[in-house]
Amino acid sequence: MESETSESPASLELASGGDEESAVLDNEDMIKNFYLFLEDNKLESLEDLILYESFDVNLIFEAKYSFVRRKYQGWRALHIAALHNKVKIARFLLHEGSDVNLVTPEGDTALHLAAKNGAADMISLLLEYNIFLRDRPNNQGITALLKACVSYHHAFKGNYRRSVSLLLGAGCNPNIPSSSLVTPLHVAVDQGDPLLVQKLLNAGANVNACCERNICPLLRALIIKYVNSEVLTCLLEAGADTSVKLNSRSALHIAVSRCDDRIVQTFLKHGADPNSIDNVDKTPLWLAVEEDNIKVVSILIASGAEVNYIRQPQCLSILSLAITNNSYPMVKLLLELGASVYTETFMWSTPLHLAVDKGNKDIIKELMRYNCAMNTTSNAKYALRPLTPLQLAMETGSLEIIELLIVCGCKVNFAWLKEHMLSPSLARRPYVVDSLRKHMAEIPPLLHLTRLSLREYMGPNFKQCLQYLKDEYIVPLKLIDYLSLTDVLDS
Repeated sequence: MESETSESPASLELASGGDEESAVLDNEDMIKNFYLFLEDNKLESLEDLILYESFDVNLIFEAKYSFVRRKYQGWRALHIAALHNKVKIARFLLHEGSDVNLVTPEGDTALHLAAKNGAADMISLLLEYNIFLRDRPNNQGITALLKACVSYHHAFKGNYRRSVSLLLGAGCNPNIPSSSLVTPLHVAVDQGDPLLVQKLLNAGANVNACCERNICPLLRALIIKYVNSEVLTCLLEAGADTSVKLNSRSALHIAVSRCDDRIVQTFLKHGADPNSIDNVDKTPLWLAVEEDNIKVVSILIASGAEVNYIRQPQCLSILSLAITNNSYPMVKLLLELGASVYTETFMWSTPLHLAVDKGNKDIIKELMRYNCAMNTTSNAKYALRPLTPLQLAMETGSLEIIELLIVCGCKVNFAWLKEHMLSPSLARRPYVVDSLRKHMAEIPPLLHLTRLSLREYMGPNFKQCLQYLKDEYIVPLKLIDYLSLTDVLDS
């Protein structure tokens, strides 16, 4: 006969289920305490929990636990300690069996997380336990060294410099790229820190490594928002290839557009081609003239840039470009450095035509000093009506420029001053027409006509002829000045 106090099987099953549920709740409370002690940096409480409760230090903080922050879901205790540089806790966890090789869902080891925050002491500790963590990539192919370089722009650069030094000192390979082929050197260039760049170069970083967009560190240094001249110098001195191109523009093209004269000089010193042509037929010198950069123009020409380069299809010369920009200092410099005044565009405009069209008297005078062609015709203004420089000046109606051109040797035709032949500008200025008729009625001195004939005879060799006459003492210096139209052009 069974005792009345004995429990039924159903009641035993309920009691067993209640014990299991209680055990689960107790375990979750323990995990919560472990997590909170870890976050609050309570080492003694952690020691008590782990040593006396036989707690698993490699436990995963799963998403099912409501008390776990979202970013820590799937992490271990060592990951959290490494991220926040809790060195004492990390040392204890490692001593109690934390596996330094375990990773987060993103594939980050504790070393990745320590490197991300520049935790140098933590990095040193983790490398002591497993030095082979140094080159292990995460899911994106990013190593701890690359992580440290990416975060290098933060306020406390000293910590990151020490972290990079520790990683490189441990033998990290500075040439392991991410999944997009970005290397630590690419990232260091982005940070604009020459010390970091030099550290990586000293450790053997490949200065010409290209990412998936085919951009090397040198090009990256040129296209970032703020160009750092020290970084560029480091790369060039380390042997960066100066012939690389981005969208058909050479590194020198980009340097001319974005850098100062010292950097351009450094590029040229390291073998950059001053006559390279981009996809729109512009040379570095063309860009420098276009931007009116006097210093860079001098450096480029001294390094072998072609001063008489003609850009197709307009057949526009470097000098003509400076004239169209209306830059007298640039025109003066180019002429001094050997630019020819005997060029023509595809519509036969000479530099003098362009200067007259701009109405710049100073540039016109400078061209006269180099004995430019005076009477050639251009169809630039009217396709079916060729004009000489003087006729072009008459179109604009500037008496001062017209008189200057006539005195300097531009030939004039009386028919141009007939009423039906006058330009609208001259027709509105009868006093200019009267002045021109009076001027043309006067016969110039024979000596003046002679020098104009001599200048026309010498043509493009004018400067060389005068220099020869001067060096050989064939004619007096005063006569050389007279042939140079000094009395007209300096007045």
